Amino acid sequence: MMWLPRPLYEAVPYLYLGVGAALLAVAFFAAGGPSGLLFGLGAVSLVAGLVLWMRRRDYRASQAEYDDHVFDDGTGQFRRLPATSTSSDSSESSTSSASSEDGSVSSSGSPDSSASSAEPGR
Repeated sequence: MMWLPRPLYEAVPYLYLGVGAALLAVAFFAAGGPSGLLFGLGAVSLVAGLVLWMRRRDYRASQAEYDDHVFDDGTGQFRRLPATSTSSDSSESSTSSASSEDGSVSSSGSPDSSASSAEPGR
């Protein structure tokens, strides 16, 4: 299979659309010649360009839904975002404060000086 450079690959649907529109215009305005053949080829080229463009758009949109590190920069080019790590933030907050049911242990893990060791009411 032949590989195309990316700019050429991205231009193929628009090329098909342009050729199809041109063939339809020639078929419509040409006085003589094979206008039926030109009309048919123009219609097929237009449909092929639209199908190719829509399939690429749908594929890229579905891939962007599943990959949260990809975004569309507005030019139709999808780029990968740098990975951000928030796991260190959540692990610090979960281990920074430890408390018992009655709240008698402070964030450092030592008994709180304001809480008495005896239960009230005894």
